[in-house]
This record gives sequence, structure tokens and C-alpha cells, in this order.
Amino acid sequence: MSNLLLGVVCYDKYIKEHLTVPGGVILHNSYHLASLGCEHTLCTRIGSINPEIFIEFFKNNSIPVNGDYILDGESSSIDINIIESGEAKLDNIVKGVSENFELTVKEERLLYDSINVHIALSEQITPEFERLCYNHSFDGKTVSVDFMDLRHTKIEKFNEYFKYIDIAFIGWNGNMDDPVIDNIKDIAQKYNILVVITFGEKGIIVYDARIPEFKIKIYQVNAIEVEENTNGCGDAFISYFLNEYWKTEDLNKSIEFGKVAGAEVTKWKFALPENAYNLKLKA
Repeated sequence: MSNLLLGVVCYDKYIKEHLTVPGGVILHNSYHLASLGCEHTLCTRIGSINPEIFIEFFKNNSIPVNGDYILDGESSSIDINIIESGEAKLDNIVKGVSENFELTVKEERLLYDSINVHIALSEQITPEFERLCYNHSFDGKTVSVDFMDLRHTKIEKFNEYFKYIDIAFIGWNGNMDDPVIDNIKDIAQKYNILVVITFGEKGIIVYDARIPEFKIKIYQVNAIEVEENTNGCGDAFISYFLNEYWKTEDLNKSIEFGKVAGAEVTKWKFALPENAYNLKLKA
């Protein structure tokens, strides 16, 4: 089975800690999948200016990356402040070489040969994602898209996107009874798609339109004390979900594995465990 991940990696600059580490949603996904022994290829971009931090990370964590991923210029970056609640506040986003992202011929072949494709949809990736949709490049594949908190996607676009994908992940910062959620439900009901919306400790809503009888499932989440931070919880959830779902298509098992992984991240100082970055920090 061939699995392809597509998205932006970046320098995560933790301001209070005066520390820069490799980051980005798709990098976190790739790390978790690699740690689970899930074979895949990461398709991304980094800059030729000081690329060593990424190259070392990929090597140390056995992450297979497409060979054409280094471009002239600087890598994407983002400033991160972890506030008292453990929530990450993001600022000063630099798009770098990931801006105007386009697949190479080799990457197009990787996509063609893939069975499962997962995309972390950021602003830089969106134009290429739309081109692939409209060219029917995803036909015959199981395509999942992380729309994150919808900062890069308007709800109205779902009427276009849901025609071409199979699984949509959304991390919602509001409440389950938000009118926007009802809007998403109405759109999801039109298509043969699985929509997974996470609300942190408030729970998970799943809209399942893969079968003629549209189903809504609500999964409870055990509230736990955040020891360190919540940055990366959603990325871990999706990674563990996909690792199970790609093998079994068992929704309940995939949700449960994802829940456990998301909770584990709250114990870490950063989005990944310190040994992922090869850090040795004082407690």
C-alpha cells in the first residue's frame, strides 16, 4: 500500500523558550505515522538556507521525503507562544519557499501510484489542491484533508471540495451547537464523505455519509488536566486515526486510537516529544 502526505513544514519558533524546532502539521503527521511503522512518503518544501534542522529531523525519525523538496530561499516559519492554559498562539507567519506550491513531475507520479493521500490544507497548498481536484487526480484514491480550524477555508468551498475527497477533518474551537456546525452537516449530507470534527475535551462529532443512511455520531472525550500544552493534539489524533483507518476502515477503533494519542500530547512541552527533536531539556 502506498501512502502520500502533502503539506507545509516550517520552523516552529518557540518565543519564550528561545528555541527553534522543525514543525508544521504535516511534519507532525509524518512523525507519528513513522513511529507507528506506517510506510508513507512526505511531499513538502524546505529552503536551501539552513536546511540542516529539517534534514537531521527526517533522518533521525526515519521519515521518507520526496527527493525534490529543497528550493532556493528560506523555509516557512511561525512564532509560537504557549499561554498559561496550554494553548498555542501563532504569529508572524512566513510562507517562504512553500508559497505557490506545485507538484513536480516525480511527485505527480507518486500521487498517481498512491492509494491513500492525506493533505494538511494551508494557504500555500490550496491552489495546487484545487488543481488536483478539478483535474480528477484523486480519482481511485482515499483522500483525507485536514482543514484545521478553517482559517484557510471558507465553508462555502466545501460544496466544491467534498466532491473530490473521502474524509474531512476539522478542529473546531467553538461549541458543538454553533450554527456553522449545522451548515457543515448540511453540506456533508450531500456527499459520500466522512466528516470528523474535533472539539477538544468537549468531544467529537462524526457525519458519516459513506452509506445511503446518513449517520451522526458523537464521541465523548475524557477531560484531562493539560500538563504542558495542547499544540499538536489534533495532529496526533489524525495520524493515529489514519494509521488504523487505512488498515481496517473501522471508524470506532480509529476514533479511539486518535483520542488516546491526542491526550498524550498534553504531557509534552512541544507538539512532539523532546526526543523527536533530539533535545535534552531540563524539567
